[in-house]
Amino acid sequence: MKKVQGIIGVLLGLFSLYTAVFGVFADTIQRGIHLLAVMIIIFLMGFNEKTDKGLKYKRIIDIIFTIAIIVVLGNTIVNFEKMAINYGALTRVELIMGIIMILLLLEATRRMIGLPIVLIASFFIVYMLFGQYFPGGLQHRGYNLARVVSHLYLGAQGIFGIPLGTSATLVISFIIFGAFLEKSGGSQFFMDLSIALTGKSRGGPAKAAVVSSGLMGTISGTAAANVVTTGTFTIPLMKKTGYKDYVAGAIEAVASTGGQIMPPVMGAAAFIMAELLGIPYKTIALGAVIP
Repeated sequence: MKKVQGIIGVLLGLFSLYTAVFGVFADTIQRGIHLLAVMIIIFLMGFNEKTDKGLKYKRIIDIIFTIAIIVVLGNTIVNFEKMAINYGALTRVELIMGIIMILLLLEATRRMIGLPIVLIASFFIVYMLFGQYFPGGLQHRGYNLARVVSHLYLGAQGIFGIPLGTSATLVISFIIFGAFLEKSGGSQFFMDLSIALTGKSRGGPAKAAVVSSGLMGTISGTAAANVVTTGTFTIPLMKKTGYKDYVAGAIEAVASTGGQIMPPVMGAAAFIMAELLGIPYKTIALGAVIP
């Protein structure tokens, strides 16, 4: 399945680069194709694990999830104009597909990020449905299932809203650029530069972790990617020179998190900020040059 995931990733990258050069499609198509490819890759990740009895059942579930997301998002992409015209008047089929879409998205989020964010999102969905039963100032009149699903599944501020749009246009382009730079030796250059600048000073390995993570953050935009690329070198180096395990890990984690907001990439939040505020992204990046 790694080959299938790789092919889907390459197709998504080519699609994103094509639209970056020649212009994006309608919002639902652009964002739907992006989300579809990402969720297929997520649900196929379980096939990379070793086979046992438990995994066989998990793989069956993953296949069902993959087929379901293809059907749901495929229908949304193909029939988006019709659904947009009838917005607010969900058919029974659209209601069912919307519920399936929300549940699958929550499951994909759980697999990639963890249960806490899923519980938070689930709480607010429950809050929309049963707000009339909440106490005091939290109380509202409540909304029926069709309205909640319509807002999340078809609304401009739901699943296909600004965050997904930003990811499908701007963020993925910078990620492709960062991955290309990393594979072409850019990350190793940053590491060598950091060691050269700080290696002979007191606490050199820790300083090298900070500098290298900051430099790596300029092209990756994610704390996790910084830890994976620079931490595999800086953490053992810090431990070797006397840093305790948890101290070395903490230094790398904090440095990588700081590197995440280094211009020009700065993570997805900067792009979403630019979209919500309606100001150029370069203004956001310029404001982050001096912390």
